[in-house]
Amino acid sequence: MAEFDQNQWYQINNQDYKLSQSLVGTAVYEGADNRERGAVFMRKTNSKDVEQQWQIFPSDDSTFYLRTKKGGDKTYLGARLTVSEVTQGNTRLATINTDYTSGPEVTWKLVPADNGQFYMENVANGSSWRASSQGEGRVVMTSDFQARPDKQRWTFTKMGPIDDETFSALNVRVFIW
Repeated sequence: MAEFDQNQWYQINNQDYKLSQSLVGTAVYEGADNRERGAVFMRKTNSKDVEQQWQIFPSDDSTFYLRTKKGGDKTYLGARLTVSEVTQGNTRLATINTDYTSGPEVTWKLVPADNGQFYMENVANGSSWRASSQGEGRVVMTSDFQARPDKQRWTFTKMGPIDDETFSALNVRVFIW
């Protein structure tokens, strides 16, 4: 299992962008379906940007929850069906309020790739899908592992200690799948 310090903020970069852009997770807003979710995309790297400061919290011996400083203790990185998404599977990354879900869509496997990089697999999608940058800032789940593998490899760089009681525990409901 990958080892991450749950009391550290991490910056998440995609190998395709090197260190020029980082993964962003916004605060949630109420969507058309009355469920709170936010956007996830790539943006120019800025170590002071609280939407680029991620906590990686272990769930068990092989899975993790990810959340941003901006999103707070109840907003987690997830994957969700997006009808307007044109890539196969129609699934984009989003921040999701755990008052509405705590299932596998907000649970991640961080699978070692090479050179300290990882593949990000969402438990709801299974190991045949990986998080991938798609240009124009979009981040989707893809099953095409041959096309542009650099878009599917992620690095996690420590940014500093969290030291905030708010982030000392998971705020998810137990979900058995």
